[in-house]
Amino acid sequence: MRKVFWMPLLVAISTMVALYGIENLLHIGLLRFSFSWNEPLEEGLFFAMDIAVLPFVIGILAGFLVERKLRRSM
Repeated sequence: MRKVFWMPLLVAISTMVALYGIENLLHIGLLRFSFSWNEPLEEGLFFAMDIAVLPFVIGILAGFLVERKLRRSM
């Protein structure tokens, strides 16, 4: 039972870390999602957000696939 919990979690986290590392190292635009809101906030600041969503989604999917495979093999 412990392997069913830890293996998918480790696979998901390691996949996310690897994809974030590859994105930062190679500057791949596909893995980066940019959001800019051009309306000024207090004191003339602008809101801008630059996050990577795709590695998170791929990591979660990898974790689900590993969990499914482990449960079928038991």
